[in-house]
Amino acid sequence: MRRPLYILILERDPSIRECYRSVLAPFGARVQFDLCSNSEKWKVRLAERQLSSASACPTLLLTDSDIDVLTYIKESPKWGLLPVVMVSSTPESCLPEAYDKSVSALVPCPEDPSEREDILARLVRFWLASTIPNTGG
Repeated sequence: MRRPLYILILERDPSIRECYRSVLAPFGARVQFDLCSNSEKWKVRLAERQLSSASACPTLLLTDSDIDVLTYIKESPKWGLLPVVMVSSTPESCLPEAYDKSVSALVPCPEDPSEREDILARLVRFWLASTIPNTGG
């Protein structure tokens, strides 16, 4: 049996956090995730994972347009190689700095709730497809 994947998410917008819950729920026990509403909670969860066993390490880090969190991750000897995907409703505002800080991807997040859910679902399926067999599509 494969160990579950772990995704750590920083999202300030409650409606987008709810969207992540909807998108990730169908994966059941195969994917564990934490949703944090601010960068301090996010850093605490990451630190807790660092103190846990290696199986608890994040597979993917998702963040809204928080450049400070991106910098924190990319400058960390422990987490610097983990992929960080920024999901932002205003990607053009953080694009140059995000790529300067080695973001793995920057995904635009639409304002329309159904489009947003579709984009987030595609993002998660894309990322997990190579790790979890038969994720659907």
